[in-house]
Amino acid sequence: MNLRFNIRIGRAIVAGAVICVSSATSAASDPAKEPVDFINPMVGASTNAEFGEGKTFPGAARPFGLVQLSPDTITGGDNGSGYSYEHPTIEGFSFTHMSGVGWYGDLGNFQVMPTTGPLQTKREDNASPFSHDDEIARAGYYAVGLKRSGIRAEMSAAPRAGMLRFTFPKAGEGRIQIDLARRIGETCRWKKASKQSVTRVDERTIAGSMYCPSDDGGWGGGAGGCSYTLYFYAQFSKVPSNFGIWDKDEVFKGKKAHEGRDVGYYAEFATTAGEQIMLKAGVSFVSIEGAKANLADNLDHWNFDRLKREARAAWATAVKGLNIEGGSDVQKEAFFTALYHLMIDPRAGASGMIGAELTANAAADGYTLWMATMSHVIATTLYQRLLLARDFEPVTQVASTPYVIAVNAALPANSI
Repeated sequence: MNLRFNIRIGRAIVAGAVICVSSATSAASDPAKEPVDFINPMVGASTNAEFGEGKTFPGAARPFGLVQLSPDTITGGDNGSGYSYEHPTIEGFSFTHMSGVGWYGDLGNFQVMPTTGPLQTKREDNASPFSHDDEIARAGYYAVGLKRSGIRAEMSAAPRAGMLRFTFPKAGEGRIQIDLARRIGETCRWKKASKQSVTRVDERTIAGSMYCPSDDGGWGGGAGGCSYTLYFYAQFSKVPSNFGIWDKDEVFKGKKAHEGRDVGYYAEFATTAGEQIMLKAGVSFVSIEGAKANLADNLDHWNFDRLKREARAAWATAVKGLNIEGGSDVQKEAFFTALYHLMIDPRAGASGMIGAELTANAAADGYTLWMATMSHVIATTLYQRLLLARDFEPVTQVASTPYVIAVNAALPANSI
């Protein structure tokens, strides 16, 4: 069976491109589904070769966004996405992730975890069992139940900011903890050169930075020489009843500012049964002022459901130029999820604030986007050159010749 598609981007069209699939096909596609509904962020979300070793993350992001709000099941080692499907526990949810990379990966900064009970500052002590039956991963949205505390965690992303919504099951004291020292590819528990700072700006706001040098790991376990600073500006939807800072094993209750090498921040709340408390944050690789501006521009409200709808709509717009003919749901899931992963990178900022070492001028020079999928699926470049306009909306130029993508439909979707 052949699956035919036309690509329309602006006024440019790639017509008559064909996906050649094997004769081993599944049931016909559901005509009621939109293209965005075929995106499955769980595809490839494992660092284990047995499960395809796609090293993608299942959490929330926007097309070419600076924020990737996603669960973490592991820290350290060659686990570039920070999440692996077969792991039994979640240790937190961080704001930055790499997708589909090896060599230890990097990022995984500003890791947030809701907790109850006595304060524990080590992430392994707060790690919670979870079930895939209670896990939802969609374009721009992720949710999971944490069995340890009974808390429901939800998250969605704007281009340069993100929001988490935690539903606390019982009346009592709930807590939101933020590990500022954590990094996916870190090589040491207690940092030698890294630095983190945090300041309580007002009763609902904190701001600070995370300096992540290669001395303590990261890309290539440090061999990649990648050092960076990520800045944040974060707010709680409710005024905490207690707050504090920790550095290594030392806790400073009520402290309003601190700088150290293994820093975290916690906020405690008196909760009612079923109460929802949210945290939102803007990030920047340039400055705290940039993170604050990104939050103000992207998330000037506390309407989580609105953010979730807007994130889905952004992905729906990103893939709406593809008109598909034929093919099963499995084949369409494979295709649209591959396209989704193609549009995770590069990550764009605002007002010239581009992640890592990039500048606005470098971004304007364009990128060649490519994708080689995991385990037997090969996709050629759909978008040859990405230009970032002043508002950093992607403008795409497409060659006039058609592209051909070969897909073995007999493969399971999660092999991509």
